Amino acid sequence: MAEYPISSDGRDAIACKTIETGGKSAGGAADRRQQDSRKEHNGDNSRLLRRAIEGTVTAEMIRRNSGSADPASVVAALSDPSSGIDGTWAPVVSSLIRAVFSEQEIRLDVIIKEILERDRPFLEVYSQVLMPLCVCVRGRWSRDEATFVEITLASGRIALAFNSISQAYVERHLMLEESDALHPGDTEARLLLARMPGDNHALGLQIVETVFRQSGWQVRCGGDGGDLDGCFLDLRHSHFDVFGLSVGITSIVGDVAVAIERARAASANSGLHVCIGGAGVLAAPDAFTGIGADFFATDALEGVALANRAIGFNAPDGIWGAHPRMSRPGRRKSPSVERVAAMSARLVQLAKRSSGLTRWA
Repeated sequence: MAEYPISSDGRDAIACKTIETGGKSAGGAADRRQQDSRKEHNGDNSRLLRRAIEGTVTAEMIRRNSGSADPASVVAALSDPSSGIDGTWAPVVSSLIRAVFSEQEIRLDVIIKEILERDRPFLEVYSQVLMPLCVCVRGRWSRDEATFVEITLASGRIALAFNSISQAYVERHLMLEESDALHPGDTEARLLLARMPGDNHALGLQIVETVFRQSGWQVRCGGDGGDLDGCFLDLRHSHFDVFGLSVGITSIVGDVAVAIERARAASANSGLHVCIGGAGVLAAPDAFTGIGADFFATDALEGVALANRAIGFNAPDGIWGAHPRMSRPGRRKSPSVERVAAMSARLVQLAKRSSGLTRWA
């Protein structure tokens, strides 16, 4: 396994800002200046970040969610051939898992550089690297193998990695422009995404948005802060094929049912499909059955596959590697969305079998 240098450049402090800003990097010139200034010091930013996180949660929350910190069992599970992870990606996944849970500040930029140098389509990187990483974090939380602080720190580092990778792909013009991600002809595949009140997992929604865009969909995000009134106006004034709703907690089943009913009533498209997902739905899927949703997805790739099937959308050529900016002669053929979605489902099932988990948080 590759050894990566320890960071002393303040990247965990940037990760802390990523957490505070709901999964989106607080980057820009100011952050870069702060980061550059930190290169002159060797302070333990990991400890500073831990103290910042601990200051936002109660001691009881930390005690309730405490547990062992050895990720070896998770690394072994994700290395299982049945997980569907390409053997060439396994060392990178293992390195990232160790990096996001490290007591020290592993240089994420070194691992990210290795990922980018492979020059593979973004959706392959997501399915082979980023998604297994998220599965690992969920599994450790569900098995009480990590504390609340460790999970929050890991989530911030994942957000930093995701934002860095996606931004690099944009800068290299390897990701599809929104204008390219359309149906052939005049028909567009359009998705409206929103979060229910109580769902603070902005990074998850950001990942869903990016994966849908790169799968040929036009995406709009609404319902900022859980306020869905703006979404209902969007549905009334614009055509959307699918309304995606992220649910963070299980105790608002009734509110979700009302939101779905209002969305259908407001929609200019009488054939609107409603998809629900998020930690709340995954924790108690039976509770959300029969409340008006057409389907629910366990992750972004499954959401794409189900949405494509619901509206009969075949992704344009290029989404999975044939696009002139995403493919070059001699490259391996990228997997189809159905194959990758099936692989993601196997990853989820593998994690469940290895942990006996019943709750994803």
